[in-house]
Amino acid sequence: MPQRGDASSWGDRLGVAWQNSGYNQPPHTSYHLGGGMAAPPAPDARTGPAQAASATLLGESLAVVELPVGAAQVAVAVETVRLFADGELIAARPGLSAAVGDRLWLVFDRDAVEAALDGYRGRVELTLTGHLLDGRSFQARIEIKT
Repeated sequence: MPQRGDASSWGDRLGVAWQNSGYNQPPHTSYHLGGGMAAPPAPDARTGPAQAASATLLGESLAVVELPVGAAQVAVAVETVRLFADGELIAARPGLSAAVGDRLWLVFDRDAVEAALDGYRGRVELTLTGHLLDGRSFQARIEIKT
């Protein structure tokens, strides 16, 4: 009987891991990787910190966000826009302004914000994050009074 830490014990574990991940798999890919294939384009991947955006609260549940410099030339990936209050995701409906291309309008659920900030009094910051279609991300802070 192998003891804990014994080499045969590790071999048995590796064999089980191999069977779980590679056993009964086809020996070929479902796509072509061969000669005559054109080189794939390089991915447009960008890394770095989120770019600063500024936000202004208009009324009780509407904010306008001034997007980062150069964002007017690219589109916002609207499905990536998120609003957080004390780390809790708040329901929000973003939309781009038709009049000015570098602004994002955000309608959010004020009741959900109040519920997430239950117990807080005074001025509180909400965090808005999102991505542009060119891969850059942006972040803004919205100050509200509770």
